[in-house]
Order: sequence, then C-alpha cells, then structure tokens
Amino acid sequence: MGLFRFCSWRVRLLIISLVFLATGTWMFLPTWNARKQVECNLAQLYAGTLPESNWVRVRGRLLWDEAGVETGRRGSVTAYFVPLVPGNWNESQPIQAIVRIRESDAENMQNAVTVDGLIQPLGLPFNLALTFGGDEGAHIGENVVYIHHGTNPDSQRRFALVVIGIGMCGVIGFFVMSKMAADDDASTTYHSQARARDINEVVQRTTEEEQRHQEQEAERESEVDRWMRERGLKKPAAEQEAPADAQEAVAAR
Repeated sequence: MGLFRFCSWRVRLLIISLVFLATGTWMFLPTWNARKQVECNLAQLYAGTLPESNWVRVRGRLLWDEAGVETGRRGSVTAYFVPLVPGNWNESQPIQAIVRIRESDAENMQNAVTVDGLIQPLGLPFNLALTFGGDEGAHIGENVVYIHHGTNPDSQRRFALVVIGIGMCGVIGFFVMSKMAADDDASTTYHSQARARDINEVVQRTTEEEQRHQEQEAERESEVDRWMRERGLKKPAAEQEAPADAQEAVAAR
C-alpha cells in the first residue's frame, strides 16, 4: 500500500482494474464447464477421473475431525475445509478430495453424506496444501479434487462476468485517459513553441522597423543639408551634430 500511495491516479485505476479482471476470471473458470449438475462417483475421483461437468453431487464420508478452518479478519471462522473420503477409506490412504463448507452450512453438514458443489479446476490452494501436508493426521495425495459446497454455478458465472466487465471498463478508461493526457501534453508543447516563434517574430519586426526609422531620419537629414547648401545657408551649431546612428546610415547609403 505504501508504493500504491505514490502511484498516479491513472496507474491506480489500472492496478485496481487488473485485480478485478483477475478475480472475475478466477471466479468464472469453474463455471465454464458447469452447465448441468451430474452424479459423481467418489471412487472415480480418487482414481483421478473427473466428471464431464464441474457441477457435481457426490456421496462420501466427511472427516470433520481432520477439517481445517478459514478465519476472517477478526479471527472468526468463516469456512471449513473437510476431507471427503469413500466409505472403505482408512488413514493409511491419501485424501483425494477436500470440500469447502461455509460456516453457515456447517451445522447441517455434520452428518451429511452428500455434497453438492463446484469442482475448482485450479485445484487445491497452496496454503491448504501446506495445511494438509503435515506429518500429523491424514495426508493428501497428488491432484486433490477441491469442491466448493453449495456454490451455484449460474449465480457465480453472472457475478464473475459483472466483475470482469468492471475490470474491462477500468482498463479501457485507463488507455483513453492516457491518450487524452498525451494529446494535452502535445498541444501544450505546440502552443509553447508557437508562442516562442511569435515573440521572435515581434522582436525581429521591431528591430526592422527601428532600422527603417533610422534610415528615414538619416535620409531626411541628408535632404535638409543639401537644400541648405544650395541656398548658401548654414545649420545652427546645435543641429550640425547628427546622431551617430543617422550618420552611419547616411554613410551606408
């Protein structure tokens, strides 16, 4: 969060949008192959054979004594992770199926033998694999089937699409606003360059006008001197000294 505070608001929008996209995709994946609910044989799951649909109803024995727990921010239990085993299972055999049961459903599922839920195609989360991978108690095997009990794939699919849509809108908004900011920067640079050119043109025009004025003054002084010489007149002493600039202009002509 410390680094997030130093990001620009456009980068923050992009990060949040990508989080929405990742979350929505993670929620949508289990529903991709869950158009209908199927009866599933637990022995087949233990043998590594997955059903044609991720939405399953499977019978087995829930090992509540081996269950792990999920806690919220305040330490309260929010869900249980309960191993699901066949009737003839013994502790020397690995566990190949784990069911996530919400805390609100736990009481009704204490003596249940049927689980209705959604198989998670990404498998068992890493932290759960560590929890059930200890030396004490039952141990898990490879390619464990992870089931979310009570999940309706249709509802989850709709919600996931909404989350993905929000993420997509955020990403599109990021690129649109980045393009607008780039155009504003280019426009500011153009106006700055144009303003500099205008100032240079004004300075150059002022210099040229000043030079023309000096040339006109020198020419006028020269005509006055010629007119007075033709009539044998002399300029007053105070007027005989022409400005240096005017004399240079006369000499140049």
